[in-house]
Amino acid sequence: MGYIENNLVSNEMVIAKAKFSWLAVFEWLILPVLFILLYVLLPEDTGTSKGLFLGIAGICLIPLIGRILTLANAKLVVTNKRVIGKIGIIKRTMLDIHLTKVDHVYIKETFFGRIFGYSTIMVSSTGSKDKFDFISKAPKFKNLLMEAIDTQREKDRVEQANLMAQAMKSQGYR
Repeated sequence: MGYIENNLVSNEMVIAKAKFSWLAVFEWLILPVLFILLYVLLPEDTGTSKGLFLGIAGICLIPLIGRILTLANAKLVVTNKRVIGKIGIIKRTMLDIHLTKVDHVYIKETFFGRIFGYSTIMVSSTGSKDKFDFISKAPKFKNLLMEAIDTQREKDRVEQANLMAQAMKSQGYR
């Protein structure tokens, strides 16, 4: 069982799962591939140390590995009661907001994000603003989240109206 499944409460169901785009690693592949190509294509007699290109390619792989590990461990879901999320390996950000407490949902796209179809989703509530990068089809996920919020708020209104009606009835009002 994963993080999300372990944190669901009774009568809670997952409505939508965000998909994280693996194309987000592409922009971090450009430099290592370039330096590896230089290493392979440069003739031996140029006077340039070919090992330098290989070393730089190795250094450029460090952020790529970090991004791959981050994407592999990232989770973001909408349930019928909450928004639950987790991102990070060493420094973790965990999100757990009741649907009625969500104030705003933002989508931000970078240049590469627009090309490869991923965005950043930011969910804000009173006192916090959490962001989840590299979400595929972010507008669809945002729409599902907003529908879940509207549904939960309507359920809360109906429940409150029923409680008020019961209280009034017990006091003799018709």
